[in-house]
Amino acid sequence: MAGIGGAGMRGLAVLLAGQDQQILGSDDNFESIRKADDLAGFELLTEKEAIEKVEMVDEVIFSDAINEDHRIRLKAKDLGIKAVPYQTALGNYGQEKKTITITGTHGKTSTTAMVAS
Repeated sequence: MAGIGGAGMRGLAVLLAGQDQQILGSDDNFESIRKADDLAGFELLTEKEAIEKVEMVDEVIFSDAINEDHRIRLKAKDLGIKAVPYQTALGNYGQEKKTITITGTHGKTSTTAMVAS
């Protein structure tokens, strides 16, 4: 997962790891991510380490912060490895699940808490 430092990517990593998938992640902001408490379920790599391991993965999931010319995406393309945007990967995860979506400008956190309880 390229750009795993974002809240959405990190959340998806935890969900996928919960399905017994091995998750490798990297982020340009490696040092601050490495210090985070919520890294359970996946291995955080430097960009160099991630590029070296691209050939070992089934697919690369990338955040909006990872441009087409990012070295991880270019390596995946060169190797013919599928690269999937975060939104698509999240949608793929949710296809087999019952999903409730809460959107809007105000009140999403409160509404989510009420739905969860």
